[in-house]
Amino acid sequence: MDEETGEMVSKNELKKRKKLRENEAKKKAKEEEKKQKQAQDGGSKKKAFEEELDPSKYTENRKNWIQA
Repeated sequence: MDEETGEMVSKNELKKRKKLRENEAKKKAKEEEKKQKQAQDGGSKKKAFEEELDPSKYTENRKNWIQA
């Protein structure tokens, strides 16, 4: 019996579901960790990086780089 859904399933199906749920939990934990890490140090860097790649500001960024 699958405890989460209450269905009667075979032993093999139960193993598959358990493994799938574990993988999903790991992915969620990894995504949460990644978000926290980005929030800590990547917020300001990401914004600056996006401004550098902005095509409308390309010439301005290029001029600033050359002058520096």
